Amino acid sequence: GGPPIGTGSSFDVTNPLEAWLTQLAALRDAHPELATGASVVRRASGAVLVVSRIDAATGREVVVAFNNGTTPATITVPTATPNASWSVAFGTGTVKGNLTITIPPVSALAAVPSTGLPKAAPGTPKLTAAPDALTDYDALTATVAGAPASVWFAIRRPGGSWQKVAVDDSAPYRGFVDPLQFKKKQKVQAVAVARGVDGSVAVSKVVTFTPHD
Repeated sequence: GGPPIGTGSSFDVTNPLEAWLTQLAALRDAHPELATGASVVRRASGAVLVVSRIDAATGREVVVAFNNGTTPATITVPTATPNASWSVAFGTGTVKGNLTITIPPVSALAAVPSTGLPKAAPGTPKLTAAPDALTDYDALTATVAGAPASVWFAIRRPGGSWQKVAVDDSAPYRGFVDPLQFKKKQKVQAVAVARGVDGSVAVSKVVTFTPHD
């Protein structure tokens, strides 16, 4: 606690928390990927968490690293911008190469690349369908090699019209199908469509499966 404010002003513009929030707001304004980008976990080990935020609209990647430990942490992580040099946009750590990060204890940093994402087409999705172990749904899972992508999943009864059921913008790419919307033993067809940063698309083979009972 503190002494009574009385008739004085209770608005302190030099409060450390206010200054911290102002810095975070400025960082997000400068790098919209932090607000709208897809999240890709690069490392989650011990006291360290490293996440890429990738935005196809801006064609940029930002890497954010956290260390809640009591000692500095130095790690190397992969990125979606392989030929870039990196610099620290927020925080007091250091970065070098592609991409080695040193994060001080109990702190966070954001690193930005010198170039945008490579304009590479995504690989052809490999689609599988199987009951999900944690829910009553069937999971559609697509593996896509190459550049970052967003993946759309669609299903149909054989001979019917395609209906989009999900879109996922970070790997592992997954969509879920409610088996209760189909009759027992009903055959269902599924397809995955990957869209790359360059706007190109790649389509999986159509997979036929029977939703589980």
